[in-house]
Amino acid sequence: MRRYILKRLLQLIPVLLGVTFLSFAMMRLAGSDAITEMYGEKGAVSQEIIDAKRAELGLDRPFLSQYFSWLGGLLTGDMGTSYVSGRDVFGTFVSKLPATLLLTALSVAATVLLSVPLGILAAVRHDRFTDYFLRFCSFIGNALPNFFVALLLMQVFSIRWRLLPVLSEGTSLRSAVLPTLTLAIAMSAKYMRQVRAAVLEELNRAAARSLTRQQAAEMAGRRMLSQKELSDRLVKKGTDPQEAQETARWLADLGAVDDAAYAGVIVRHYAAMGYGPGRVRQELQRRGIPQELWDDALALLPEGEEAIERFIRSKCKGKPLDRETQRKLAAALQRRGFSWQEIRPVLNRLGEEMAEE
Repeated sequence: MRRYILKRLLQLIPVLLGVTFLSFAMMRLAGSDAITEMYGEKGAVSQEIIDAKRAELGLDRPFLSQYFSWLGGLLTGDMGTSYVSGRDVFGTFVSKLPATLLLTALSVAATVLLSVPLGILAAVRHDRFTDYFLRFCSFIGNALPNFFVALLLMQVFSIRWRLLPVLSEGTSLRSAVLPTLTLAIAMSAKYMRQVRAAVLEELNRAAARSLTRQQAAEMAGRRMLSQKELSDRLVKKGTDPQEAQETARWLADLGAVDDAAYAGVIVRHYAAMGYGPGRVRQELQRRGIPQELWDDALALLPEGEEAIERFIRSKCKGKPLDRETQRKLAAALQRRGFSWQEIRPVLNRLGEEMAEE
């Protein structure tokens, strides 16, 4: 996180340099400078005086020279002298900073206090009178320009009711009320709609999650399923894959879905049908049982020799085991998941026993 913040701050440097360069260039392309504007209001002034003042302030130098001179002064805290007031620019900036910070803090706080609860209320009362009324107020707040809102506030609170000063003086809270309300009304109208949209999205997601969990609980209640089977079925019904997996894990945490118990049921079922370990492994994999549960489940299988012998005797029914019959029985047993290493000794033993009979 620290590296990311440092990287973003370093990327900000060329952006700031580009902005200052473009601003400086646009002022140059405007066709006039501060000296022209300053002496233009005083009537006729000789060109010699104008040129001398430009040379004094360095405005006769090339564009890049002026820019880097200004940039160097800015980086060292020297912002020059105001052409209008004749005062130090940095000192003026510092003197106005407390009022700016106070107004910023108050307007942000007022925006949060207005937009967040009203946005939540509009979302909770979705498509009702309260929602329509707040959205209408938000639309009006976005449509009114700040200067018009300021005039209305001054007319009501300063001129008619005489509660607040028309012009702010100093950094008192009473002086900051009208500017704060002017900024907060416009910003609250914008952010209230964003809060409403965010809350509505979360409410819809919660409703969808609740419906998904209800469907999953019904599926798990009808028959045993693995987490993967349950997740796949939810996806087929249109649930987001990630949401489906989270729902399956949620039911597993509640004990409604138990892969280990389900694996045991599968093993016992296929063992009773006479299937061997290979076929049971295929079935466990097909049903999405995690491999770390296979060994414990396969331990429930009876001895392979007993199952093979039972299968052979059920097929032969006292008939002799000739070579062709042995081949067919071996192929059938292999299809049922038994290996040739398990099948061969049983076939040989039963073949000898049946031959003696």
